[in-house]
Amino acid sequence: MKYEIEKRYPLTELESIREWWKTHRQYDINEYEDGVEIVRRDTEIVADDIRERRKSECFPIINRGQLWYNKLTEAQKSELDAWYQAWLDAPETLTEPETPAWLKE
Repeated sequence: MKYEIEKRYPLTELESIREWWKTHRQYDINEYEDGVEIVRRDTEIVADDIRERRKSECFPIINRGQLWYNKLTEAQKSELDAWYQAWLDAPETLTEPETPAWLKE
């Protein structure tokens, strides 16, 4: 679903908005007694959050040993390199890259 910024939604939308927020972390969710509002977050706060997520989601994979890397195909190595670069750029772009499907397995 698409949500508008600085518009109030009924509380019945809260769970759906929380799910949406997982891929839209440049926003905050303000909860009120009578509804929910989505607001833009400060850019530096978003960048800091991305840096923290990069530590837990990217670096443990990138810092695996040479034996693990030797098992990757050339296509996987190329995709891993692009994914890593996207994570390095993420605090500036404010966009977290999608994890390659084969890394989720």
